Amino acid sequence: MGAKAEIYALIDEAAQDGLAVLVASSELEELLWICHRIVVMARGRIVADLPRDRFGKEVIMTAAAGTQPAAAPQGKAST
Repeated sequence: MGAKAEIYALIDEAAQDGLAVLVASSELEELLWICHRIVVMARGRIVADLPRDRFGKEVIMTAAAGTQPAAAPQGKAST
């Protein structure tokens, strides 16, 4: 657990310094805790681009399953 805490601290420090940090994880709890934005992909395409205030397990899992669009990718209108 100590190694993860160190990694989280480094990610937080880089973000506070104004750097963009890309985190890929299959651990949803981890993403909800450390990310400011989550982009969900399904079948090789972006299906949701969620700011922190829209985070939720159900929203993310529904988008990942492709059962319902959670949000249009940034810069594109939904149809």
